[in-house]
Amino acid sequence: MAIFVPAEARFEVRPASPLPSSPHPEGQRSNDGVRKLAIHLLQVTDLRLAVGFIPLDGSADTDWKPEIRPLADW
Repeated sequence: MAIFVPAEARFEVRPASPLPSSPHPEGQRSNDGVRKLAIHLLQVTDLRLAVGFIPLDGSADTDWKPEIRPLADW
């Protein structure tokens, strides 16, 4: 798994609970003991994000780099 763009982005493992700025609906079960994988960025006002999930079971080239194109060009 790799973040290709932006270079300063980092994966972060966090508790699977809503962020302080997110809604906290009543009746929602707690996620005690569950964690989530997040992408951490600071002071973002505009973002182009490219993340790749590459199998690590030996079936993929781990040096693979994708061609990164804007969604409008897909």
